[in-house]
Amino acid sequence: MSKHIGRSSLAVALAATLSLGACASRKEAPAPGAADGAKPPTAPAAVPPQDAGTEAAMTGAQEAAPLECTLSVAPRVKQGEPMTLRFRLTNRGRETLYVLDWHTPLEGLRSRMLEVKRNGAELPYQGPLVKRAAPTADDYRELAPGASVDGEVDVGLAYDTAAPGRYALGFPGPLMDVAHARSEVPRETPQPMAVRCAPVETERL
Repeated sequence: MSKHIGRSSLAVALAATLSLGACASRKEAPAPGAADGAKPPTAPAAVPPQDAGTEAAMTGAQEAAPLECTLSVAPRVKQGEPMTLRFRLTNRGRETLYVLDWHTPLEGLRSRMLEVKRNGAELPYQGPLVKRAAPTADDYRELAPGASVDGEVDVGLAYDTAAPGRYALGFPGPLMDVAHARSEVPRETPQPMAVRCAPVETERL
């Protein structure tokens, strides 16, 4: 009886040993290609999402106004000389535009259209305040693609620029009305358009 039990126990132990060996062999099996030195395949790297700032910048560029505004002035103006500001509006778009020249230097200084500062302090507007009727078609400037229109004003006619100092001149806009067809002007409901116009500086000696 003891010999029979001993043989049964030995058989069970042998079976368990063989089973463990088989499991170990399955766990230690090399990945495909490892035997010949090749690297195992890897999953493709995830593509990072588009940067939010880049996306916003692209959207802003697409929505940018087709009109470009530039200002220019002499770097120094002697005492008694006019402080002449030159204003240029350029159509960078692909279609002809019709711009109402009211409240821009294209019509002269007839309203508080400029921001004028002397040594950092803003100067009040002292020019005329014009009462207007409805605009007519003659109040609009036609700008073909790539074309420009210019206007000049003596800033001293509406702002106190006689004192010496450092002056900053700006045109904040917007343009009061911009149409896309001649048949649209004049119109009762204007459609303003923002325009970027970098300020310029000059020195009164």
